[in-house]
Amino acid sequence: MLLVQSHHRSRHHDRVRSQTHAESVARAEHVEHCMQRLSSEHRECVHLVFFMELPLAEVATIQSCPENTVKTRLFHAKRNLKRCLERRLRGER
Repeated sequence: MLLVQSHHRSRHHDRVRSQTHAESVARAEHVEHCMQRLSSEHRECVHLVFFMELPLAEVATIQSCPENTVKTRLFHAKRNLKRCLERRLRGER
């Protein structure tokens, strides 16, 4: 009986893991799509701050702009990403 229960749990765990992986892939595709819709300045800013984890002052130097401009770009980029992701989750393109 223990072997049957263990096998059942293993199949369930594999199914859940597969769904989780598929959901992660879909989520990554949505984010990539929405990132591509940003302006190059906003996309670079998001990448440098959230993926490269650079401080705002360093991003400002890289982008040759004031730090407050970086903050403004991030504000607009996050707002646009949110709107795009919400549309995609509703099934809109």
